[in-house]
Amino acid sequence: MAKNIRCAIAGLGRIGTALEKDALREKPSSHAGAIFHHVRTELTAGADPDRKARSEFRSDWGIKNLYADVSDMLTVEQPDILHIASWTETHMDLLKIAVGMNVPVIICEKPLAESLDDAKRILQFCEKTSSQIVMNHERRFSDDYRSIRNYLK
Repeated sequence: MAKNIRCAIAGLGRIGTALEKDALREKPSSHAGAIFHHVRTELTAGADPDRKARSEFRSDWGIKNLYADVSDMLTVEQPDILHIASWTETHMDLLKIAVGMNVPVIICEKPLAESLDDAKRILQFCEKTSSQIVMNHERRFSDDYRSIRNYLK
């Protein structure tokens, strides 16, 4: 099956990409790894204000479409899915940008916000959009977590 779901990542650090280099982690272990290994998704672009992070991302994944600014990336690339893998304090601003640009699906790394009030504000502007917002948390299905759960049973 051809890859036809275009994905971009905002935040090219630890959970966005770097955990993929950890030999002790079950793979995929980052947003980039999950996108790269799925048969229907294509990793097309990344954004991070840190030039070094963009350079490492290019080297690791061969992605040439890199941006310092998420708005620029979304304008040019128009991804089907945006993965927000940045610092928690940036989530609200990045969600507003993505929702404002009608990104169809937004996967936001946990935690969604720094406070309950911020989470409520995010919910308010997300209710007024056709964008689907999903929180990322997959650890319960990881082999190590499942092994421990079975052991405890």
